[in-house]
Amino acid sequence: MISLCVLLVVTSTFALPVENEDRQKRGASKLHIFEGDMMLTEEQIKAAESGMDPTNVDGERGLSAFSRHKWPGGIVPYSFHDSADSMWKRPAIFSAMKEWMEKTCIKFVKRTTQRDYIQFFVGKGCYSSVGRVGGGQRLSLGSGCGFHGIAVHEIGHALGFWHEQSRPDRDNFVDIIWDNIQDEHKHNFRKYSHGYVNSLGVPYDYGSIMHYGKHDFAKWPWQVTIRSKNGASIGQRKHLSPMDVKQMNLLYQCNKN
Repeated sequence: MISLCVLLVVTSTFALPVENEDRQKRGASKLHIFEGDMMLTEEQIKAAESGMDPTNVDGERGLSAFSRHKWPGGIVPYSFHDSADSMWKRPAIFSAMKEWMEKTCIKFVKRTTQRDYIQFFVGKGCYSSVGRVGGGQRLSLGSGCGFHGIAVHEIGHALGFWHEQSRPDRDNFVDIIWDNIQDEHKHNFRKYSHGYVNSLGVPYDYGSIMHYGKHDFAKWPWQVTIRSKNGASIGQRKHLSPMDVKQMNLLYQCNKN
């Protein structure tokens, strides 16, 4: 299922293609889209590509290194940017938060004075930072992103999940059709080493909401870019899978359900 990269992983059901925004600025830090919908710093991207934990460029490895990127006690403050003040996407956001809260120990609270929080806004596409990065971190639900499953997916990133097919064992479960992947997006289909990814013993999850869809980033949309070896459907964007729930609760050391 979701591969926990000292951080985590993500998925896709009938993954709608995301509009990419090349760069965003948060303070003095330049952030870049990574794997289609995750915002990472240049240092984090270099760390990921070298097999290190991208959330800890000092070189720490293992689950303990992710502890500082988890939301303390599983409590996640949130707010809405002015651009989202009256947006029609709010129902999708609230329903997505409700699903996470009902099935896991995660709790979302309206931000008051908390330093670290998620700020929902309308950007160019759907994307989020991975895990708690400090301060007000933006989660974009732009045009075409205002759906329950997409909001669940992006919030999953903010809680610490990466994409499922980034696991080091993914080649045992899916085939990547490299010839049909757009050249500028081939890096999105990399897999990462065991030193970087820890799935907490949870099996590979075709049904994860964090899994890419079979046509994502295709040169020829009628042909697939990723195929499950057993014929299972991948890339659902409807709801959390049982393994998504299990892994999140393991990550936050919760016994719920």
